[in-house]
Amino acid sequence: MLPLTHQHSEATARRDGGGCPAPIATIVIATRNRKEELRRTLAACMTQDAGGNGNWIETLVVDDDSSDGTREMIAAEFPSVRVIHKTQNPGYMVSRNRGAKEALGPVIFSVDDDAVYTSPDTMLHTLKEFDHPRVGAVAIPHIHVTDGPREYDRSPDPDVLYIGATYVGTAYAVRRDVFLALGGYQEALVHQTEESEFCIRMLNAGYVVRLGTSATIHHFPSLIRNYKRQLHLGARNSVLFSWINVPVVFLPFRLAGNIINGCHNAMRLRHPWSFISGVARGLVSIPGWWSLRRPVAVAPYRLARRLLRRGPLPLADAENALPPPRDVSAFALAPTAPRS
Repeated sequence: MLPLTHQHSEATARRDGGGCPAPIATIVIATRNRKEELRRTLAACMTQDAGGNGNWIETLVVDDDSSDGTREMIAAEFPSVRVIHKTQNPGYMVSRNRGAKEALGPVIFSVDDDAVYTSPDTMLHTLKEFDHPRVGAVAIPHIHVTDGPREYDRSPDPDVLYIGATYVGTAYAVRRDVFLALGGYQEALVHQTEESEFCIRMLNAGYVVRLGTSATIHHFPSLIRNYKRQLHLGARNSVLFSWINVPVVFLPFRLAGNIINGCHNAMRLRHPWSFISGVARGLVSIPGWWSLRRPVAVAPYRLARRLLRRGPLPLADAENALPPPRDVSAFALAPTAPRS
C-alpha cells in the first residue's frame, strides 16, 4: 500500500470531469430532510483552507431522497458542492459508503449535517496527522453542544501519537484506500455501532485511529431523531458486532455481556423495551448472519477492549499487539447479510 504522501501525488495527478486536479480531501455529508441544519454545515465547510498552490477540497452531499428542498438550496447557495441524489432511501450507512466510493480525494472527512467546523485550518491540520504509516483514521476533537461543554477525542499530548478504540461519525477523517479495501461500513447494521465495527477490522489489519489535536468540531444534535429506534438498533448491533468480530475464545463472554448490559440499560433509561427487544433481535438474527463471521485476531481484540475500558494509549505502547500494516483487501467484508 502506498504511503499517504504518495497517495496525495497520485490524487493530484487524477482528473475529474472538468479537467481540474483532484482534491486534497473530500468532505462527505449524508443528509435527509434537514435543509436548515445542512445550510449551516455547508457554510462552515466552505471556510476550510486548502493551503493554496492550486489545492482544493471537494464537498460531496449524499442526499437520501429529501423532500424539503435540500437539493434546490444547495444548487442556489452552494453551487460548487457535488450532490448525489438517492431515490430508494436505503439509509444513512449506505449513503456514507456511497460517498466514500464517489469521493475524489485520498482522505475522506465525514461530518454530520448538524455539525460545523469552528476553524478554517481543521482539515489541513488533520491531514498532517496522517504522517505515520499506521494511521488509518483520525478522530477529530468535538463537542456535542446541546449536551454540555465536554470535549471528546482530543489527544492527551499533542506531541505524542495517541490511539483510541474508535471515532464518532460526525468528526473523523479516514484514508479512502483503507476504508474501501476493508469494505466500508457493514450496511446490514443499518445504523449505530458501524464506526466501532469498522475500526476493529482496521485494527486487525494493522491500522489505528489516531486522536486528533485540531480545533474542535461543534455538533448540534438534531431534534428530528427517532431515539427509540437508535437505542433498539444499538442494542441489536452490539450483539451482532460480537458475532461478527469477537474471537471464539471470548465470544460466549461477550454475548453474555451484551445481554447483561442490555438489561442494565433497560432498567436505567426511559425506553427499556428498546434495549430488551434490541438484544433479543440481535440474538435471533445470528443464524442469518452466519456467513458474516470473520473474527479478528486475539491480540488486536484485546487491544481494542483495553482502549475501550481504560482510554487512549501512545502508539508506541500498543504496537506489540498489532500486525505490520497489511494489504487491507485481505480483510474485506464478507457478503452482506439480509437486514434483520
